[in-house]
Amino acid sequence: MDENNQLRYTRDGSFTVAPDGSLMTSQGYRVLDMDHNPVVLPAGVSMDSLQSDSVGRLFYYDNSGTRVDVGNLGISVADRPQELVRDGNGVFREEAGTAPNVRQLTNREGAEVRQGYLEVSNVDSAQSMVDLMAAARAYESNQKIVQYYDKSLDKAVNEVGKV
Repeated sequence: MDENNQLRYTRDGSFTVAPDGSLMTSQGYRVLDMDHNPVVLPAGVSMDSLQSDSVGRLFYYDNSGTRVDVGNLGISVADRPQELVRDGNGVFREEAGTAPNVRQLTNREGAEVRQGYLEVSNVDSAQSMVDLMAAARAYESNQKIVQYYDKSLDKAVNEVGKV
């Protein structure tokens, strides 16, 4: 949730803790739970002691070793991600006046939360470079064909017609 209490979506899982205990994204937005309430850590709980299980339940262990649940991360999925509007810095929002596109992720969908991991690009840079070079060569060969036809037409117009 941004400073204007508007919902925003990000894939960036790098969180910090604000002085008031609120869990924050790297852009300074509040992290929400499944009920769209801000996740607030109890006093004295740091990011080092906070843990998450595979479905996004946040917890920590107190001094006696007892597990204390903090809340559930509000993990959502966009059914039509192309309809989300980029706000910059890896943050997206739904377009005002459109049908709801984002829904809560259920445990049955095969996704899992992994603590200590950051998502990276799903693009193979080496393959992308090879594809780019192939496209550049195809463009260059097509350009040479167009130049050949241009010279042929120039020759037909200017030299064939001379007596």
